[in-house]
Amino acid sequence: MAASIFYAAMTWWSLSSGASPDPGKEPAPRNEESVTADPQDDNNPNYSAWSAFKPGAWVIQKLNNETCLRRLVEVTPESVTVERIPLREVPWWEGSSGFRETYAAKPDADALKNAPKPRSTKEGDETVSVKGKSLRCHWTESEWDAGSSSRAWTCREVPGGYVKSRWKTVEQTPKGPPAKNTHEDTVIDWGTEPNGAEVENPQYTAWKKFKPGAGVTLKVSGKLPGELARVQMPDEEQTWTLLELTEDRVVLEGPPTKGGRIFIPRRVPQLSQKSPSMKQKEGDENVTLEGRPFSCRWVQSARSWPNFTGTFSSTVWLADGIPGRLVQLKEELPQIPGKSTVKGIQTITLVKSKE
Repeated sequence: MAASIFYAAMTWWSLSSGASPDPGKEPAPRNEESVTADPQDDNNPNYSAWSAFKPGAWVIQKLNNETCLRRLVEVTPESVTVERIPLREVPWWEGSSGFRETYAAKPDADALKNAPKPRSTKEGDETVSVKGKSLRCHWTESEWDAGSSSRAWTCREVPGGYVKSRWKTVEQTPKGPPAKNTHEDTVIDWGTEPNGAEVENPQYTAWKKFKPGAGVTLKVSGKLPGELARVQMPDEEQTWTLLELTEDRVVLEGPPTKGGRIFIPRRVPQLSQKSPSMKQKEGDENVTLEGRPFSCRWVQSARSWPNFTGTFSSTVWLADGIPGRLVQLKEELPQIPGKSTVKGIQTITLVKSKE
């Protein structure tokens, strides 16, 4: 039981499967009295934890200083589909504007067989408070190799079953003592009905004026943080193409290194427009690339990041009339404690566009 509960809470993505959905099936009834998975239920725990709710159920999850919305889209006898939307304005060129996770009803036997096994595990029950509401949770604590450990809390009252987790990791460094890090992941809000006020996603707006087939090619270059000097990155050209435009989302095809196919939802919660850790200023500027003039809006920002020294700072130039609006991006990457003493840099430049 302990291993299955840990697996359900910590690896939602590991049991994903692209099963063919069968619309029209009502979700299974909820069982709010059960804290842990039903031992008689041989379904994928991720499927069971979501299928107990109707589409529109949601959770807001915080991982360190990053926050995202997970929302139930569809429930069928074979699978459930959950969309994940970062609750800050994530540029599409980062390849993480949004994606959909599909959990098959039956667990993937190979994934379970090959999953890492803890050295020891213990479990128990505990009451956890989320937004002033007390939740009776089941927790599982596991000890892993090299001094790492994890603890996860689950509750069937929350869509997806997940409440919070804590990882402690130990990583060897080229010089000096091992680096010890703590990561916390928690649900900060949830609901069983569609949530709150929403606004149009600026990333959707940047593509919605174009037809499928439109796209851009970008050149990515830069240097990674290093010990004594920056490490040169190989130049790379990335092509992004608009595959689908609907009333509720944009679908882009990008390079495999950025996740391949991603979707950008049209509507996002109003609270997602700015990360609380971000400082930002902006202005207007004319930019010329390869003899082509652009009237740009530039945005300069800096934000902190857990387990890094310094800040991520960037300046992006955006222009209307180009799919996605990106003309140029210049970014400074912070040092990684124990691994680098020199900041990295990255530049993304528009090479060509097809309107």
